[in-house]
Amino acid sequence: MSPYASTGTYSSPAPQCSDRRLSRCQYTPRTEVTTAPAEPAASVQSGFTDTEVDTSCYVTGVGAMRVALPIVPVKVKAKGSGVCIDTYALLDSGSTSTFCTEELVKRLKICGQQQQLSLTTLAGANVQTATTVISLTVSGIDCEQPVELPLVYTRRELPIHDANLAKQEDIERWPHLQGIKLPQVDKGRVQLLIGQDVPEALTPLEVKKGERNAPYATRTQLGWSLNGALGMANKHTATSNFIAAHDSLERQLKMFWKLDTTDSIHDDTKGMSVKDKQAIAIWEETVRLTDGHYELAISFKNYPPRLVDNRTVAERRLLSLGKRLQRDTLLHTKYTEGMKDLINNGYAESVPEEEVHSSNSTVWYLPHHPVYHPKKPDKVCIVFDCASKHCGTSLNDEVLSGPDLTNMLLGVLVRFRQETVALMADVQAMFHQVKVTQKERDVLRYLWWSDGDSSRQPSVYRMTVHPFGGTWSPSCCIFALQRTAEDNRADFQPNTVDTVMRNFYVDDCLKFVASEEKGIQLAQELRSLLARGGFRLTKWVSSSPQVLAKDVKELDLNYEALPTERAIGMKWDVELDCFGYKISPSDKTLIRRGILSVCSFIYDPHGFVSPFTLRAKVIIQDLCRRKLGWVESLPSEHRISWQQWKQELPEIEQFRVNRSIRPYGFGKVVKYQLHHFSDASEVAYGATTYLRQAVLPSLGQVTSRPPEKDDDTKVGIDGCDTLRQT
Repeated sequence: MSPYASTGTYSSPAPQCSDRRLSRCQYTPRTEVTTAPAEPAASVQSGFTDTEVDTSCYVTGVGAMRVALPIVPVKVKAKGSGVCIDTYALLDSGSTSTFCTEELVKRLKICGQQQQLSLTTLAGANVQTATTVISLTVSGIDCEQPVELPLVYTRRELPIHDANLAKQEDIERWPHLQGIKLPQVDKGRVQLLIGQDVPEALTPLEVKKGERNAPYATRTQLGWSLNGALGMANKHTATSNFIAAHDSLERQLKMFWKLDTTDSIHDDTKGMSVKDKQAIAIWEETVRLTDGHYELAISFKNYPPRLVDNRTVAERRLLSLGKRLQRDTLLHTKYTEGMKDLINNGYAESVPEEEVHSSNSTVWYLPHHPVYHPKKPDKVCIVFDCASKHCGTSLNDEVLSGPDLTNMLLGVLVRFRQETVALMADVQAMFHQVKVTQKERDVLRYLWWSDGDSSRQPSVYRMTVHPFGGTWSPSCCIFALQRTAEDNRADFQPNTVDTVMRNFYVDDCLKFVASEEKGIQLAQELRSLLARGGFRLTKWVSSSPQVLAKDVKELDLNYEALPTERAIGMKWDVELDCFGYKISPSDKTLIRRGILSVCSFIYDPHGFVSPFTLRAKVIIQDLCRRKLGWVESLPSEHRISWQQWKQELPEIEQFRVNRSIRPYGFGKVVKYQLHHFSDASEVAYGATTYLRQAVLPSLGQVTSRPPEKDDDTKVGIDGCDTLRQT
């Protein structure tokens, strides 16, 4: 038995006042501060254009008063368009550029060009973000003289609070402002920010001011606006716009704790939303078997989709990609080979010349870029950017993603341990085995040069299968995989069909069998069953070489790591038939971000090594409690404990747990017992579960958590302890 068995813990500090919290929540009234984080730059370097626009925008509201900002009601329209929208515009003398919301662009039904925008934040940092550039014309509600806005950059939101919008009743409170009329826009909000690049709109034509510190009114070509403090507010809101935050790190931290607590093995069923049911209905209606593969429609929210031909975007992205490939000969070669494979394998096709400019269906082009797998640096994956925006929308925005049909990882792993013989296999290119209906393939167009020669004009191709990069593709492909089992249920053993439904984690099959004979039969039936849907099982691995010796090709008996090591997080030693860990510690700087990076690398779904990882999690929790910044150096006391933990980290590789919870040669089990043990302290609380078969115990699952920040009594902690046992 492992030395960790008696003290096994599974750790995850809970966030303060979350819905999982067992202790009391405390509320302290405070001033509300509204911030709008700028969108972080993409982690994959793909680039939209070589042009970068530097701009800065500082809009702040401070003080204890309600403050009016120079906001005017305006009429907005695009050049050559008959659509006119009434909205509010902020005249911002602190901005060097003009912005509008993506919602306004959609309402105007216009398109623009994509660029990279560099925003200077209040913190002085430059934030790179993608934007669409358009041209608008604006005029006052009661004024017909238009003002041209030649360069307007789109943003998802303009975080300007409604409290900063002056109303007519505010005017009537001040004698020096009498006679000024402020037109109102029905259900309007600020969707336009006009900066100093349009001085015509900001130039004061008349100013009305009163006594010291009284609000003043300014008339510009767009009309009257009110400025200054309006008096005490019931609720003070200080706004600060375009501030960049470490969003990706915060998401990584949340995911770090979430991985430990969300998986449940008692029930694999998941409820579906209305939109999920709508996506399933589309696939049920359109699914058919064509040339040995299932064909499903793209689950559009509306049909036809509201997409405007974005070839110009794809051309700019291809030009940027071409420059990158010219600098990297090896990448160029592998990328070109990957593009050829798409055509040769039937995953894509050339668009006939007569259809390039005269398609009867909606046309959309997918930019594409290379991505390296961190564990497979020699392999290049071509990813189609279904999130690329044009005219304020993207392909992913127009499609229902569908329900999460993936089996719970922990459930698959626990079932994988039930018997002494185990099988594992991988569906080859699973996403490329499900076809797209013919009439929808033009929304999956892409540009590429013949033979990878960037000196030529690019040719037009289109995917014939659901692309890797579409938000709907995982759900769609798992639907087709499970549909294969359902459609052929009558021709195969129930255990074979059940394996497809319950023992696959995305494209990886992890299955247990009671004997080698049953393993041989199951492997053969699985191959035959999935072949009927165009799915091919490869990379077979088993704890029994005899299973693979019978009519199973392409096996690798020396295959050590599970194919989904990034998701499984563990190593399966096939020869010893036990789970272990492969640790590749990297030298990270002694800052909070470096600690999170190292800890996130160890994914321990069973919680076997949680007594060890708990020590690091407690350090992270204390750093969060101290509100240490992501790039701040560790305090001296944590520096010592972290370095000691890091030195011991490689020793995890010596830890082993038998894959099978049934002892070899144990015989028939007539009675099972689950034994739960738990304990708590002021540092952590946890629970360990053992499966007892006859007289030999086997470590089943471990769980533990550090207590909440406010859990300062042993009674409260033991209460948590009892709940975790039950």
